Amino acid sequence: ERQGSATLLSLLKALPGEKASVDLQRAVFILDRLHRQQKPATDLLARTPAIGIDPAVSGPGRFAVTRREQSLAVEHRRHPLRTVALLPKGATPIGLVLISHGLWDAPINFEGWGRHLASHGYAVLLPEHPGSDRAQQAAMLSGAISPPAPEELGLRPLDISAVIDAVQGDRLGLGAIPAERAVVLGHSWGAITAMQLAGLRPSEGRLQRRCGNLDDPDNNVSWILQCSFLRSADSAAMADRRVRGVVAVSPPLRLLFDHGASRSMHARALVVGGANDWVVPFGPEALHPFQAVSEIRGHQLVLAGGGTHFNLRPGPGPNGAVLLGLMLTWVKQVFAAGEAARPADGAAPLLPASGWGDPDRPLIEATPVRGGGVSPSAQSFHRPAWRFTSSVAPLSRSPRWAMGMSSRERRRADSLPGSG
Repeated sequence: ERQGSATLLSLLKALPGEKASVDLQRAVFILDRLHRQQKPATDLLARTPAIGIDPAVSGPGRFAVTRREQSLAVEHRRHPLRTVALLPKGATPIGLVLISHGLWDAPINFEGWGRHLASHGYAVLLPEHPGSDRAQQAAMLSGAISPPAPEELGLRPLDISAVIDAVQGDRLGLGAIPAERAVVLGHSWGAITAMQLAGLRPSEGRLQRRCGNLDDPDNNVSWILQCSFLRSADSAAMADRRVRGVVAVSPPLRLLFDHGASRSMHARALVVGGANDWVVPFGPEALHPFQAVSEIRGHQLVLAGGGTHFNLRPGPGPNGAVLLGLMLTWVKQVFAAGEAARPADGAAPLLPASGWGDPDRPLIEATPVRGGGVSPSAQSFHRPAWRFTSSVAPLSRSPRWAMGMSSRERRRADSLPGSG
C-alpha cells in the first residue's frame, strides 16, 4: 500500500513471521494478472492531461461546521443506527448528502469529505452500518461472530433510506433540511450501496458463472466480497428515487451487476477508481463496465493517479483529504441540474471541463467515448447548461502531487491544458 504497487518481493516482505511457504508459479500468475488489470490506468495517465485545480472548490467554504452524534431506531435493525451529522453552523443547509463507509470501516474516516461539504453549506449525514463496521470486524476476529452476512447487501441501503426518512420527518432534531433530493457518496462496499440506491440492481447471474474460476482474467481481491453475495444478490434491489446522484469510489462492480443493469438507474453516477488499487483494480471493476454499455447516459468515470484502495479515503478532517474539489463539484452539479440530473441517452456530462482537480494526485477524465477509446479530456465534452458558476481564483500551477518531479517534468505538468 505504501509503495503504491505490488511486487512479489514487497508481498513476501509484508508477510508476518520469519518463514513462509509460497507457490511461486501461482504467485507470479496472480501478480502478472494484477499488473494487466492495472495497465489501462497506467496507459490513460500517460496520455491524458490532468484536470486543473480551482481553489474555490477544493478549499474550505465560508461556514464553520457543527458535529452531532445521534442514534436512530430503525425497523430493519435490532439496534439503533449511530449517525454523525455535519452541518453548516448558523445556516439552513442547501442540500442533503449522505456518506456510506466500506467494509470494516467507520464514519470517522469519511468526515473529511463531510466537513468540506458542510463548510460549503450542505448537511452531511454519515450512518454507521452495524453489520459491516469496525465493531463487527473486531467481534469476528475474536471468534465471537461470523463474517458479515450476505443479507447486509440489502440492509445497508435501507440504513441510508432510513436516515433520509428521519431527516424528512425531523426525527433527528436537525432542523429544516431539504431532503426530497439527496446525493450519496460511498467507498468500496459503500460505493455498492450508493449504486443500489441509484437504481442499479444486483443479480446472481455473473456470480453463478464466474465465482468458481480462480483463473478468470478479471478475478481480483474484490471478488471475495462480491461472491459472498451469491445467495442475497437477487433480493437486494433497494433503489431510492430521492437519490439524484451518487459518487462511487473504488466500487466492486464486475460480478454483482449484470450487463445492461445500468438502464434501470434513476440517478447519475460518478465512478472514481485508483490507478494503483490492487483490491478493486481499475481495469475490470471500473473501466470495463463502462466500455461494455452501448450508451453512457451521462454517467462519468474519473481516474486518480497514484490512488490506492485506502488512500482515496479522506480521513477525519478536510486538511490533507483527497478528492475534495471533485466531491463538491459533483454535488453542486447534481443539485443545480434538477430533473436533468436523471440519466438519459445522450445526456450531457455534469462535470465541467476543469476546476475539480486535486492537489494531492492527478485526476483525469476517463469516461469512454462511443466508437472506441477514452475521452482525451473533459474539454471534449459539450458544457451542460446548468453548470454552476463561482468566482474562480487562478488555477494552481504546482499541485502537491507534482512535488518531487524533476524541473523538466514539472514544466511539462504546468504546460498541460487546464492545469495552468
